[in-house]
Amino acid sequence: MKKITQCLRALSYLAISTIPALTNAQSWQWASAPTAIVDPGGTSAQGGSRTAGIALDAAGNTVVVGSFYGSITLGSTTLTSAGYSDIFVARISPSSQWLQATRAGGPGSDVASAAISDAAGNITLTGICSNLAAFGSNTLVSSSSNYSMVFVARLAATALATRAPVPAEISP
Repeated sequence: MKKITQCLRALSYLAISTIPALTNAQSWQWASAPTAIVDPGGTSAQGGSRTAGIALDAAGNTVVVGSFYGSITLGSTTLTSAGYSDIFVARISPSSQWLQATRAGGPGSDVASAAISDAAGNITLTGICSNLAAFGSNTLVSSSSNYSMVFVARLAATALATRAPVPAEISP
């Protein structure tokens, strides 16, 4: 009798503990990826991309920041890196449509590491860039070609204009 009671208790516990998990199961709502990533050396080689951060803007869009090499197509926008790797910022609607994409960077390796969105939908991002990097009409230049720079830049919600303050330098 004691073994039957222990078995019934174990089965009851198992049933009670799994029912909430079954009724509250998560499901994927959508997934999206670039439609093309191409190495600048030719169409047979592949470029690369990676994400570094996400944020939600005031309209509920997902903002993705990362870096890429070669060219990358996000929705109907194709971005081409100016150097080894460049930064991208893209907005994806709640229904997984690519709404906006832009790039920043220069001839070296430029990498975003995080992003946040404010109530107006502006995106502020940070990362490291090579000794020369363009953020829209703002160009950051290091005092030495041997230094990388930490940057903070803001991307406007409705335009591709950015502001970038003078960066801090990182010695090699």
